[in-house]
Amino acid sequence: MVAVLQRVARCSDRHDVQERLELVDLAIKAAQESDTPRDIAITVWSMARLAVVHSPLLQSICSQSLRAIVALEPEELSNTSWALAKLQCDNATLRQAISK
Repeated sequence: MVAVLQRVARCSDRHDVQERLELVDLAIKAAQESDTPRDIAITVWSMARLAVVHSPLLQSICSQSLRAIVALEPEELSNTSWALAKLQCDNATLRQAISK
């Protein structure tokens, strides 16, 4: 699911996607299947590219990211930071952990 969500996010016509609820469902499934720090970063990046805002899911992703913070590569950290900023999701604990 993570790969599917990422491919949709990379499409040049992603703004034409009509069914936002389907995107939310896809993002939720991708987040549930995210078992690596890379998958978590890709999921939140894809959500930001698609402008999918789902507060409970974003908070769950923040929690997952905090647990995996030491395993995140620099690119994954920057993509996660960018995505959360783009989605206007401010998690102070995660922000502080990323900045260290």
